[in-house]
Amino acid sequence: MSKIPVTKKILSSKHRKTNSSFIAVYVLVFLFCFICVAIVPFPVGVIVAAVVLLIAYGVYAKYKSIGGGGSVKKAYFRKRTLTNKESRDIADSDNPGNVYATVNYFCFGDDLVEVTDIHEFKSALVGNEYLVAYYSETDKAFECFDAEKYEVSPDFILRD
Repeated sequence: MSKIPVTKKILSSKHRKTNSSFIAVYVLVFLFCFICVAIVPFPVGVIVAAVVLLIAYGVYAKYKSIGGGGSVKKAYFRKRTLTNKESRDIADSDNPGNVYATVNYFCFGDDLVEVTDIHEFKSALVGNEYLVAYYSETDKAFECFDAEKYEVSPDFILRD
């Protein structure tokens, strides 16, 4: 059986699914700014929109500076062994007993990769080999693919 090559299109698609909430927040920010400019009288609407965009850019810049992102097209891969699987509950800060989400992670030594597909999370076995994608700018792991099903395409570099 031949393996599926991980292309830039496949990696971008999987990464977009993982970061859909992050993207949705920025879509809402731009929608809010557009409505401010369209509905609120001229100087006030533009000023409010500019302030909101500056705040959004500041949050994005901070996210990038702490190693939170990079270019998917410049990613590289490493073949890593799954060392652990973790589930973390996200609790409501106003009501500590109320858990509103559970986030699943694959652990590859010190590197954590969020897993959004619950079937993939449950079926993974500790000790299996994975192709782990890293941002070249920050060396932070952000996606992974089962090495039994996938191989790195010539679009990317496989490092040791």
